[in-house]
Amino acid sequence: MKTLLITIPIRPTPSEFPPIGLLSIMQAMRKAGINNFEFYNIDGNRPSYKDALKYIIRANPDIVFISAVVSTSYSYTKNITQDIRSSLPNVLIVLGGSMAASAEILLKRTNVDICVTGEGEITNCNVIKQFSKTRDIKDLVNIRGIVMLIDNRLINTGYEEQISKEHVYDIDWEDLEKSSDINQFMVPAFNREGEACAWFKNDQRTYEPHRKNKTVASLPCSKGCIAKCTFCHRFTSGIRYIPNEIIEQRIVQLIKKYNVGFISIVD
Repeated sequence: MKTLLITIPIRPTPSEFPPIGLLSIMQAMRKAGINNFEFYNIDGNRPSYKDALKYIIRANPDIVFISAVVSTSYSYTKNITQDIRSSLPNVLIVLGGSMAASAEILLKRTNVDICVTGEGEITNCNVIKQFSKTRDIKDLVNIRGIVMLIDNRLINTGYEEQISKEHVYDIDWEDLEKSSDINQFMVPAFNREGEACAWFKNDQRTYEPHRKNKTVASLPCSKGCIAKCTFCHRFTSGIRYIPNEIIEQRIVQLIKKYNVGFISIVD
């Protein structure tokens, strides 16, 4: 059972923000004993559409997991799922990320088979394990955290239990390093003209001599929200703060491995 995980282009140019959600799912899969998977970072690497499709078809996966963060991914998702289905009619196409909030539209107007609502760390592993046994999409109906169509009827299985704060965003940076140019995400703190990154340029400590050649990394320290903004939605309940000692370990790792001297807290 081979699984291919892909990101979808979000904006015209790649972002410096790493695909934290998908990296977290990959680590969860590994912990669950699922190792036959590959990560194809379309958003980060920006191959042509033709090349991306060729790569996916050549990989010939049993399951394709699509990480679609926002609605700007919709058109690409619609096109590529249609083309994947044409060449790989038996592949299971699963979509997660915030765009899964529009599950009904995705299931009815694209070739997505399942939308993962909420966190994917547990749900995706359960989907892989079950699908490897039967290859029948109807047998996935007892897995929590998905929305699917069965006989043109929308089925929502509710939410899977949230992971603990200690396991939130537990990623392996090497997964990103192997699939992408890591320098896209660990960016220099100063440009060629010596100007500091906008996030830190007004802090005098930025210009201390020992920080001159350091890089900037994005690191989340919590997950969730307790606001009630009408323009937003969220799949998770409340907010979980990653324990300080774990954050410290993650920062130390970034410092040692990627010469990080500045942390952007992406909460």
